[in-house]
Amino acid sequence: MKTTITTKTFWFCTVLLLFGSTLVFSQALDCRQKTKFMKPWSLNANFGITSYFGDLSIYDHNISKKNSRESGNSFGITLTKHFNKVIGLSGQTLYGHIQAYHNKYDFKTELFEYNIHARLDLTNLFLANEINQVGVVGYAGIGHLLFKTLKNIEIGLQTLEIVNKSNVPEFICFFGGSVYYNLSNKLGVTADLAIRQFQNDRLDDFIQGDNYDYYSYLSVGISYHFYNL
Repeated sequence: MKTTITTKTFWFCTVLLLFGSTLVFSQALDCRQKTKFMKPWSLNANFGITSYFGDLSIYDHNISKKNSRESGNSFGITLTKHFNKVIGLSGQTLYGHIQAYHNKYDFKTELFEYNIHARLDLTNLFLANEINQVGVVGYAGIGHLLFKTLKNIEIGLQTLEIVNKSNVPEFICFFGGSVYYNLSNKLGVTADLAIRQFQNDRLDDFIQGDNYDYYSYLSVGISYHFYNL
């Protein structure tokens, strides 16, 4: 079965994320200004699980079953421009899955998200001169989501299979936090948790009430810090 949201799309958007800003600013700024803008950056490769919260989720208070029955593997890439030790601006691409089964109705949804978000290093904000190896970052942002949902409905002895996909990117907003540990000036490891609010009730292709679906992204990652693109 072909999917409309592929890893090719993920890598295409990632390449645009990495090189788009360079192409734009190369024509508008002189060498000195461009060099100043391009310092410093960080690139984070992250992987983990996306978990579903919605009309059909029944394991919201059971972490083990939530991870095994209503979650799926995910991975992403985040590029961050650090304006100083406290404030940063990031772009991220994310590819993942969610699923659930409830009362003879099950679904699996494939997700592709791209977003932009602002980051605030809380450790450097309050303890700038005391700690520089371990820290906590808070962030919030907005983005677009493409998805494809395959649902199965049991009707007697038969199973009806229905596919629903987004025709246009859907708007999302999200917030989250990250803990980092710098192994050196260039390398670090991270752990992230973010909650993403979807602006309709179609992630599970099951509409009930006025509450929108949302999902979380729990991940670990490796960051590389550099000072020249």
